[in-house]
Amino acid sequence: MATLSLCMIVKNEARFLPGCLKSIRNVVDEIVIVDTGSTDETVKIAKQFGAKVHHFDWNNSFAEARNEAIRYATSDYILWMDADERLNKGDVRQLSFLKQRLPSEKDIAYAVEILNYRQGRWPESAFQTRIFPNLPGIEFRGDICEQISFSLAERGVKFEVSRVKIRHLGYLTSQIWQAKIQRNLPFLKKALKERVATGEFSWDIHYYLGMSYLNLNELWLAQEHLMQVLNEDCRFKNPFFYISAAVHLSDLLQKEGESHQALQILLKLKNEFPHNDFVLYHLGNLFFQQEDFQKAIETLSQCRPENIQLGIVPVSKRDYVFNYYETLGFCYEALNEIEEAIYMFKRALGVKSRALGLMAHLSSILLFKTNKTEEATSYLIKGIKLAEKEGIPTKGQEIYIALCLMLAVVLAKQCRIEECVFVAERLLKSINLPATKVIHKLDELIGIYQDIGENLKEKGFIWANLAFETAKGLKELPDYAEKK
Repeated sequence: MATLSLCMIVKNEARFLPGCLKSIRNVVDEIVIVDTGSTDETVKIAKQFGAKVHHFDWNNSFAEARNEAIRYATSDYILWMDADERLNKGDVRQLSFLKQRLPSEKDIAYAVEILNYRQGRWPESAFQTRIFPNLPGIEFRGDICEQISFSLAERGVKFEVSRVKIRHLGYLTSQIWQAKIQRNLPFLKKALKERVATGEFSWDIHYYLGMSYLNLNELWLAQEHLMQVLNEDCRFKNPFFYISAAVHLSDLLQKEGESHQALQILLKLKNEFPHNDFVLYHLGNLFFQQEDFQKAIETLSQCRPENIQLGIVPVSKRDYVFNYYETLGFCYEALNEIEEAIYMFKRALGVKSRALGLMAHLSSILLFKTNKTEEATSYLIKGIKLAEKEGIPTKGQEIYIALCLMLAVVLAKQCRIEECVFVAERLLKSINLPATKVIHKLDELIGIYQDIGENLKEKGFIWANLAFETAKGLKELPDYAEKK
């Protein structure tokens, strides 16, 4: 069986390093760590895990530091990681399986799925070449956003995608993420200047700059750099960067009102990559935004949602699959194909079962367009319970009120007075109206729903009419003298 070295570069990583090494140490044959100037316990921790520690004077080049690390590797293959990454038990098993079949010819490199965790968000995933044969001449290139793939391709090494996943914890908050972008910008600008001076290709640097400015919301600069990525050299050598740049550029143009230009970019992209699911998804989504619902359906129907990913470019696959079904649902609804819309919305909720906004929308269709009251009620109760469990955040308060109002309409029609009282109490609390101590008469309950309706109407709440409808439904019930 082939041997595997873990190679890392570190600096002041005492916080993350133990978790990383603990997760990986039993599946690698050696750990090589190059320290670039730590002043904390990093080196001590590395040695406790049996790592071979070497020192390197930091010179603002990530590639040179990584090359120093792989220079000391003695195994057949190399896995590179950062300290803020780790594997769970399932990932370790997958890596162990892969290790057992690493070819002795040392002619294949393997991409792994990197899961970037963000606070309050589902992880973004991307594929990156992390496992490669230990061969002469293999090196990282690029002072910043360093790449190993170019030298591997020059040696004729083939690439495969593995089932291994690495979990990245380094971008948990937006502050950390933006700080790292700001840190990288001077290096990227310097690298671009040097590439231009030597006449080398620079589309990769333009891509990283474009995405950096996009994340910093400097949209004009982002657009300027992304345009420089769309050339034949990039399309041939790195289609992932090419596709990603085109998609983001199209999105920027659409937001600026340049709809025709945005569409032309994606139509050209589809012509170049006719079977790419990521491309088909974005083109279909653009047709939807431009209200060409039939073309949106035709395009999205060619797409396989489970295959929506873009290699080394991070995307949240779960978000994409959810949006795919949700968008199709809205398209079918716009064309009044209600049963198809309901089916797609249910598929979307199968991906994100806690999507309260879509849950409320589906409930309204079931209740008011198809008269499927029982099914609607099930979704409404589930949504209300979920919102209350999560503390009804401010941004979701309107959705919560809508769910309560729709449920109130159902309860009133079904003569479920006590439950109407229960819902009224929650609505009063949500809109900061004083709660009535005890409701004795049906007229009092009717008055409360009328007050709720007036309050929401003044605030411009689009579902306010449901409060009045509830009041109307209660008026049509037998006259209850008292309610306890």
